[in-house]
Amino acid sequence: MDKEALVKAFHVDNEALVKGLHATIESLKKKGRDFFLVMLVPFEPTSNDLRLALLISASWLDNLSPKEALDEIIQEFLNVHANKGPETDSFFKKVGRITIIKSTDPFVNALTSAISVSDRATAYIGEGNINGVLIKQAIILAARNPRQKKSDKKDAIPRKLK
Repeated sequence: MDKEALVKAFHVDNEALVKGLHATIESLKKKGRDFFLVMLVPFEPTSNDLRLALLISASWLDNLSPKEALDEIIQEFLNVHANKGPETDSFFKKVGRITIIKSTDPFVNALTSAISVSDRATAYIGEGNINGVLIKQAIILAARNPRQKKSDKKDAIPRKLK
């Protein structure tokens, strides 16, 4: 299977999860909780494990303990998706790890400088190298550089990664 077909399969396999995460992101944004990065990557890219890791960066999470941050994200997901089978089932079946990344982390700055994803948009990466980190596949649901002012935000098309 070529790279384009793999990216498409990755997208289709995770469509319900992406839809559910977008709804959760929107719900939190309405509460004034914006994100710099929300990204899904394979849990173990070199194995046949189909679970995903959810990477999240937001300034409002920076001062919370890891447990508090995870509780906030999971509780909001459950609140938004109560009694909505596919999204909730998909989340708990497919997400094997949630990692909260400080908004000051160099990886967040590097990735969001290379890729900008506006509200309700989704970017799919087949393979790329971000600041020395090889990403085999990724679904990016939110990407806004922490150093960029909200008023400067533009709907950029993801640039080709080197």
